[in-house]
Amino acid sequence: MSLYVRIEIQECCLGKEDKPEEYTNLPLQSRMHRMMNEGRIKQCIHPNHDDCSERIVQAHSIQNHKILKSIAVNGNVVMIMPECTEKSFELAAKPKGRNVASTIWGFCGYHDKTVFQPIEDKDYTGSPQQNFLFAYRAFAYEYHKKHEAYKALRARLNTKPSFVKDDSYINVLKGHEAALNDLAYLKSKFDKALLEDNYSIIDTVCLKFEGTSKVAVCSGFNLEFDILGNQLNDVRSLGSERLKFLTFNLFPQNRETIVQFSWLHEDEGFYEGFKCQLLSLSLKEQVKFLNNLIPSYCENTTLNPDYYSGLSYYEKCALLDVFRATFSLQDDLQKKTLLREPKYDLFRNLNIGN
Repeated sequence: MSLYVRIEIQECCLGKEDKPEEYTNLPLQSRMHRMMNEGRIKQCIHPNHDDCSERIVQAHSIQNHKILKSIAVNGNVVMIMPECTEKSFELAAKPKGRNVASTIWGFCGYHDKTVFQPIEDKDYTGSPQQNFLFAYRAFAYEYHKKHEAYKALRARLNTKPSFVKDDSYINVLKGHEAALNDLAYLKSKFDKALLEDNYSIIDTVCLKFEGTSKVAVCSGFNLEFDILGNQLNDVRSLGSERLKFLTFNLFPQNRETIVQFSWLHEDEGFYEGFKCQLLSLSLKEQVKFLNNLIPSYCENTTLNPDYYSGLSYYEKCALLDVFRATFSLQDDLQKKTLLREPKYDLFRNLNIGN
């Protein structure tokens, strides 16, 4: 967070009294939803605004009519989401309608339909255009969500100016602004590539497994450690060096499960070691790695409700424990040991041999 922003916050907030909490008669979960709505942004992030249609839509990051439909039961999937009470903030597995699961108000109707047609209307074949679009969609989701989170954090200062004296709160703001700076750089790359139909800016590593996964993921993050536990991105550093963003997609198609890791071609050297490690793993090790990676990094994860119900009580608890550690930022050990034996299995239906 730059100095002028801290000064701007101080000038805005210092000397002001906190406002009384609103809606105290409502359950905490409802109040949390209202606070999140304060950060709601409706915009089309596509660079060609001249072609935008008037209506901003809830754009799916995970394809609705192909992927989500294939894992949904009675129109619902399961997602790991916050659950608030007056005494605690927890994560819980909850049903979510597939028509709203994994969506953002991030594209107009025209661009949501036309830009992603090559992956909506056709099976994945691994073409450069398809790899680019899957990566772009994951980036768009993270870009939009991060902007909404930052807006909500700043809005909170309007009612609680005293938070400007809270170093932990200010550090969260700093972290979000640093992330937004990195994402702005990525957006400039994606924007230029979209306008020029240049799909070579993205490198993709694709894994395929026999059997259809009951899990689908679309996510983007800064991978903190490689498979051997060596540090890659230092997400706690607020220095000027850009963190190297990675997108991750996992989805069933026909009788296979497709897994994609993508990054900017200019970051090829940064991720070369990770790529070699990943491809050297056996199928069983790759699945073990995915079992640990997903709850450690991927909030935007959807599961088949029947498959989730089939996990034992202890498996569900273990899975939620990994998600919780990620949200609380107490997860260095977990992220350093992504080949550990998981206490749950998200991929029992894959054919990976013994």
